[in-house]
Amino acid sequence: MKDDQSLGIKTDKGWYMMSGCGHAGMMNTAHKFQNIEDRDIFGAIGGFHLFKSSDAVISETANSLKDFVFYLGDSAYLPRNSNEFQDIVLDLLEKNKFNRSDYFEINVKGNDNLIYDEENNHKIVDYYKNILEKITNCVNIENKVIFEVGPGTGNLTSQIIKNNPLGYTVALGLPELRKKISALYGRWYNLDIDPSRVIVTSGSSGAFILSFTALFEEGARVGIGAPGYPSYRQILKSLGISPVDIVTNLENKFQPTAKDIMSQNLDGLLVASPSNPTGTMLSKDELTDLIDASHSIGANFISDEIYHGIQYEKKAVSALEVTDECYVINSFSKFFSMTGWRVGWMVVPQNHIRVVERLAQNLFICSPHVSQFAALEAMSCEDELSQNLNIYRKNRQIIMDGLQHIGLQSFAPPDGAFYFYIDISKYSDDSLSFCNDILQEVGVAITPGVDFDPARGKTTMRISYARSTDEITEGIEKLGDFMKKRGYF
Repeated sequence: MKDDQSLGIKTDKGWYMMSGCGHAGMMNTAHKFQNIEDRDIFGAIGGFHLFKSSDAVISETANSLKDFVFYLGDSAYLPRNSNEFQDIVLDLLEKNKFNRSDYFEINVKGNDNLIYDEENNHKIVDYYKNILEKITNCVNIENKVIFEVGPGTGNLTSQIIKNNPLGYTVALGLPELRKKISALYGRWYNLDIDPSRVIVTSGSSGAFILSFTALFEEGARVGIGAPGYPSYRQILKSLGISPVDIVTNLENKFQPTAKDIMSQNLDGLLVASPSNPTGTMLSKDELTDLIDASHSIGANFISDEIYHGIQYEKKAVSALEVTDECYVINSFSKFFSMTGWRVGWMVVPQNHIRVVERLAQNLFICSPHVSQFAALEAMSCEDELSQNLNIYRKNRQIIMDGLQHIGLQSFAPPDGAFYFYIDISKYSDDSLSFCNDILQEVGVAITPGVDFDPARGKTTMRISYARSTDEITEGIEKLGDFMKKRGYF
């Protein structure tokens, strides 16, 4: 089937379906096997490709699974709100108790060349055998099957643990991961970055700690845009470094300008493009002006690029396209959707590598070993991950259109990331109370602006659209209900 890869195993109990990725639709694949030979579907394992599916498709697939005897989610991409789906799976497992005697051997006939994974030099059949070995390790405790249903990491993790001791890595990260990150800069920005300059960190938070510690002494002054990511301020303060708010405005898309920093007596400047909370980006000319201005006053430049890859009308510009004399920070949390794995990276000048390495050895030892292996796998999924942009783009338009109709028109359209930063000064000077009222009255969670701008945030709030389209549609409708009930439009 087009854009799909499935393996069907004929057993005395029926077809056992193993899906590499369910682009074609799992039920279509099931029917395809049944057309080959009319057998019941005994079970299904693998990727169901439901991550970006509508509620209707998820419900239809879930209900169709009721006719299956058994299902185990090895790499089923389930939406966050897939309770109905998981309840059905749990019910199936509860009704169909399994033990070791229920499993069988794989017997595949045919041309081995048709079942070969060239990239990893392993037969696909062997991969599925490993999956079945994992299944046989499921146990029954008080008549309940212990199993994993999740976003495709359970089997990967077990393979990593099985094949690797998972001791400390070198402080700078797995060499193969650093090489892959270096190659990413070639694909995304047409840059040739020496892998030795890439340092794998414990999320972007670890990268910020290493950057601030390597570049600044206690008492240093570091400029950050206001509004800006609140953790910048808190990490700087914890290290005895003074955060200096660079007041931005709507006219400049809430981004600092070269003129803004010239009189601030700064030791460093940190910028984010795309920004949290605004989603706005700097052009290459604007970024160049900021870097030049920073260097002219002797300030170190740090570029937060963790939302790169999530952009819309135009491409995000890396500071490395302008200069090598900067620190660039990125993460696997956003574009690669690996928030909980806590793995990020930074690119530093060649002559700073050893300094950062010594700090990393003392502060963190290394980034989580298993997370680095998972990041390696994630970097082979760019095409699929890029499809998330379609969802973000659709959600962005829904929010943008909705805000225009409910009296919330004052914002800078986001160029990237997945946020709107909205001026609510017409309605409130207490964003904390305003957002709490919205949450209590209509059940929509919005972040008050005081988190991002202590001085002016009382009249702003941030909306995130990193959810399903159905949730975003419902959320903007409920927000409209709140605004209408208050008489704001």
